[in-house]
Amino acid sequence: MKFFSTLFTAVCALATCVAAAPAAEAAPAVAAAQNWPGVQVYQWGFRNNYLAGNIRVQSQAGRNRGSLSVWYGDGRRWGQFPATYYGPAQPGYEYWTFRSYVPYFSQFYAYYYYGGVAYYDPQRGQYYYYNNQPRSIEGPAVTDPKAPPPPFWEEDAAKEATEAAKVEA
Repeated sequence: MKFFSTLFTAVCALATCVAAAPAAEAAPAVAAAQNWPGVQVYQWGFRNNYLAGNIRVQSQAGRNRGSLSVWYGDGRRWGQFPATYYGPAQPGYEYWTFRSYVPYFSQFYAYYYYGGVAYYDPQRGQYYYYNNQPRSIEGPAVTDPKAPPPPFWEEDAAKEATEAAKVEA
């Protein structure tokens, strides 16, 4: 009987120590990778096999920037290309842009890697989907003067200027 009493006491002591131990460092990183709101594709478009857009990233307390890439695919194949740092946004955030030729495309996601942790937008396992329109711009308009212009604005501005010149002629 004394053996079982001693064994029970030892098991209870061990359980108390385990419960009081701090969580492993990796646990917050895993939760952050799934739920961190700091990476947001806020505008994107697809035209003539080019995928372009803008991403807002939560700054990492003045530290070196991580790497940001865009992964795209058609359900069978995947490709990726890097996003480009654009500049600072409101305090605590920065803007990134992306634009690349994509030979096959129906879905994409943003992948930000910093400090050994991967962050996704949308959440891991989810994607932004192309709606098969000739021109697709998704996301809110941004009024921040430091924000990059919407995707394909150069082509739109050139087309509008050409059409305006035709009307005046």
